[in-house]
Amino acid sequence: MTCSLISLRWVADHQPIPIARRTLSIVIRWLGWLLVVATAGTAAGESIELTATDLPRTIPEIALTTMSTVSCDLSGIVADVNVFVDIAHQDVGDLDIFLVRDGRQVHLFHQHGPGTQNLPSIVFDDEADQPINAASAPFASGTYQPTSLPQGGASRNLSEFDGLAAAGVWQFRIVDNWPDSEGGQLLGWSLLLSTTLVAPWPGDADRDGQVGALDAAALAHHWGQLSGAQWTDGDFNADGCVDDLDLAILAANWSVDEAEGERRVVIPEPTAGESLLLACFVLAAGTWRKTARPRAAHRGRSLTGETSP
Repeated sequence: MTCSLISLRWVADHQPIPIARRTLSIVIRWLGWLLVVATAGTAAGESIELTATDLPRTIPEIALTTMSTVSCDLSGIVADVNVFVDIAHQDVGDLDIFLVRDGRQVHLFHQHGPGTQNLPSIVFDDEADQPINAASAPFASGTYQPTSLPQGGASRNLSEFDGLAAAGVWQFRIVDNWPDSEGGQLLGWSLLLSTTLVAPWPGDADRDGQVGALDAAALAHHWGQLSGAQWTDGDFNADGCVDDLDLAILAANWSVDEAEGERRVVIPEPTAGESLLLACFVLAAGTWRKTARPRAAHRGRSLTGETSP
């Protein structure tokens, strides 16, 4: 990687031996492709528990909806959601419980365990062993999947929220369906949230979802910077410099438009045939070096008049 890709490209174009020119072209393709793979993808996100502070809340004895919210200011997108619930109620068989965000609704609990009391320290998690309606009432503290009997077009999977922006207001709703209920209290609930930080696409200096002239202008403005360079300066491999390697990343991703779902790569993945040819060339070069050194040494002894032992 100490040689610039531009220099390698020039050498390849001016190499008089066809096989050497072809091999250098393959090397360039490999380097460009590896740079794309190394710099693309996602970055590590965060995991956090967001606990409601507007509690406790009374669940009235008449048929009303009780609501509580938490606000999230995390960047990135949702990777996983779990919900912790602590409810005191005389008859949980009266209750429907939902988690709502941006028009998406997950039905957590649907009038299960009629005649039994309380939902004490329950965690709803898609990865749990069984849905809560498959457990025996009264419900013990533990981890359950949301109900397998969602109503009204709601989802039963918390993964419904995966891919949404994490930042925003999350709403917890309890519906007491029977006006003769003795009511209860929402003692606590919290959102157990994991996010993924989406890395900008390689070459997208201004993070506008496109790789083009504006990104090239940013790189050109900071060209030759040897330390302290940032992504927005055109430092796409995070080495603090703006140089040939960053130019190669820009070129490899030119014309990417994430808004259209197109991620076109100018330097494609090397084919199996090219990889085999490159491997053969490397082996041949190694064999040539082993035989060339003794010949050179022999010629050196001949020129100085030395004889072989």
